[in-house]
Amino acid sequence: MRTFAIVALIFLFAGCKKNDSPSSNSQIGQISLGSSYEVAINANYAYVSYNSGVAVINISNPGKPNKLTTLTTDETAFGIYIDNNNLFVGAGGNKNIYVYNTVNPQNPTFVSSIKLSGTVNGISKNENYLYAATQNGYLEILNISDLSNITKVKTLNCQGQGMDLIYNEGHIYFANSQKGLQIIDVNDPANPDIIATITGTSGAWDVHINDDLLFLSKHMNGFNILSITNPALPNIIHTKNNGGESYGICAKQSNIYIADLQAGVEIWNYAENNNLQLLETIKGYAPHDIAVMNDIIFLADQDKGFVILKY
Repeated sequence: MRTFAIVALIFLFAGCKKNDSPSSNSQIGQISLGSSYEVAINANYAYVSYNSGVAVINISNPGKPNKLTTLTTDETAFGIYIDNNNLFVGAGGNKNIYVYNTVNPQNPTFVSSIKLSGTVNGISKNENYLYAATQNGYLEILNISDLSNITKVKTLNCQGQGMDLIYNEGHIYFANSQKGLQIIDVNDPANPDIIATITGTSGAWDVHINDDLLFLSKHMNGFNILSITNPALPNIIHTKNNGGESYGICAKQSNIYIADLQAGVEIWNYAENNNLQLLETIKGYAPHDIAVMNDIIFLADQDKGFVILKY
């Protein structure tokens, strides 16, 4: 996850970002989409949410990405979750979750949609249940056993702003930008229970899990690394306030990749002596989200749309 849902904030902070030129050795591909918010990679295809919906992009040749189509939504699309051949899109407007079949990525087919309590920023899934974080602070739990007829199971008021979420071992890790990282027991999907809010996670925005570690980006507050060996009670093991606007975050092997609206792309290493070390900053970008595959970095960027970098 990851997402940037408060459209007004885009314009508020746009004037704060740096104007350094992109590294000539980094960028290998780009498709202009306007402001883009989240990117998800599935095999040779990228799915990028932006103001018109979701762009489906062929990235089999990362140096020459090819936009295949746009899946339109009523209002701006933010959240994306792809599972095998099913694409779930979160958006604003009169329909907040859209489902598409992507067996043929060049021509995805619409399956269904549903209206929820508000704009959906983050999406996660476990078996027959879909979990959505809404802009107005709700966790929505949906039964998706029949994708053509999605039904609501439960709406839980988390009292804040839901920016992202991720499922892990019977728990939802809910990034609430006002409250922080909330832990929600969903072993019984019909009766979710907020069992903890982690101190020191104010501004929680994007969540990513790699093995037994959870990576949390925080708006204006840097990022955390948490141990989730005990899924019900994550423990912060690293905190870094990098002074920027950390929106998107992901991790691969021993590197953390940060999408920072002001600083650009930050690459940190967290393995050496169990310390955090900044390896590189790739400036000239204003990313909202980031994904990594092999040595390729994919950005959903405020100004440049979809960007591909080689690291």
